[in-house]
Amino acid sequence: MRLDELAAFAAEINARLDRGLGVRAGETALISRRVHVINPARPGEAQVKCVADAGRVFYRRSALDEVVHIDIFHALADVNHYAIAQASRRAADEFSRAALADFIDVQTATGGGRVTGSLNYGRKPSLQTAH
Repeated sequence: MRLDELAAFAAEINARLDRGLGVRAGETALISRRVHVINPARPGEAQVKCVADAGRVFYRRSALDEVVHIDIFHALADVNHYAIAQASRRAADEFSRAALADFIDVQTATGGGRVTGSLNYGRKPSLQTAH
């Protein structure tokens, strides 16, 4: 991808996030600043709850749009959420200000939370089933 194409792609993603929408990444990841839910009867579809800000719901933040929430839906194998968090943190540190990593939340069936935190959250059976 050329640099101008990458810049246009990033601008499109940011515009969608700014409107409270989600962005699908690859086959299984959904990225937004909102809470995501799935219906177990339709596991290939996820909904972005446009009124449920991820930062407010997960971390009781007062300001909107501070947390980028990444859900990875998988069924074939366990996903190492620690490795995902490390990769997210490295990318945030490399490409933006270091504090940006504090605003990224990841969730898989094996767990999740803030990528700079303990990652000991999101272990309820309902979340494990959903991811």
